[in-house]
This record gives sequence, structure tokens and C-alpha cells, in this order.
Amino acid sequence: QMMSQHGFLDICRIPELAAEATMIPIDAFGVDAVILFSDILTTVVPMGMEMTWDDHKGPGFTNPIRTAEDVARLSVPDAEDALSFVMQAADICKRELVGKVPNMGFAGAPFTVAMYMVEGGPSARFHQARKMMFEAPEVFEALVAKVAEMTTGYVLGQVRHGVDAIIMFDSLAKMVSKEEYDRFALPYAKK
Repeated sequence: QMMSQHGFLDICRIPELAAEATMIPIDAFGVDAVILFSDILTTVVPMGMEMTWDDHKGPGFTNPIRTAEDVARLSVPDAEDALSFVMQAADICKRELVGKVPNMGFAGAPFTVAMYMVEGGPSARFHQARKMMFEAPEVFEALVAKVAEMTTGYVLGQVRHGVDAIIMFDSLAKMVSKEEYDRFALPYAKK
């Protein structure tokens, strides 16, 4: 019912709705913990990405990252300020979940987020992102490093606002070999 009244991005960006969506599984399914309702690409809009949303296709970017200049134009603002709606949702959940279940924070892993930023949206093969990894690896690494810096501030902010643990989704790690993962993803996820 919530999705029919509000779009996905609105639910992510309105703290009261995000908190409500976070807590739905408690009564609906009797879960042991909940995950703060958000999206893996939450961190990129404050960095300078122009995100669109299609309810059938998901996220897209009108300004995908393709060059070193594109990476240079991205900023890394204070995550707690830039993503205050997430922090407010975490605050609400902290109050509402006392004595119930743990609340887990949430972030997209830097590698997965960077892949979307280069590709411009979802893809079966992520051709543009893989092309950058092989033709301009230093540009891709600079992007992942910048995303890791933003993600670090984002997860630390969630911890300061009361989440009990952090889950980092690296769903696109399946797109690369172990060697590529060790170079382009693992160091930034560890950060």
C-alpha cells in the first residue's frame, strides 16, 4: 500500500516513510532484525550524479561517469548533512525499535556503486563500466576511491545515529574475476 501512495525514491527520502518501511517486516514476518530502508545508490546524488527513476527499470543517470574529468567533478560532501534524511530515519528506528529487534544500516559497496555510475543504470553486462576498468583502470580506481570516501562517511553516520550493524551490498562483484575484484573492489570495501 505504501508503494502505491508514494514512489520508491520518496519512501527512501522521507524519514518517516523510510522508518515505517524499515519496521514493516517485524509484524509481517517476525524477523530477527530489520534493515534500514534505502537504496544502494543513495550516496551518489550528493556527489553530483543526476539520478532518474523508472518504476520498471530502476535507477538511471543522465550524467554517467566516462572520463577522469567526470570523476574530478564529483564532490564528497559531509554524508550526515547531505543524507540527513537517512540519519533521521535511523534516529526514528532507534527510538521505535528499543527492546524489539536490531536495526541494520545499509550501503552499496563502492565497487557496485561505481559500476552503476559509469554504466548509467542497470545493465546485463555493464559494458561501459568493464570497458573503463580495462581501458582506463586509473580512472575507475579514482572513482571507486571517491565513492569509498563518501560511503565511509555514510556508514559512520548511520552508526552515530544508532544502527546496530552495517550491511554492505556488493551485488556486482559477480561481474569480475577474483583478480579484478582484488584490485578494483576489495581494497575499497575494506576501507
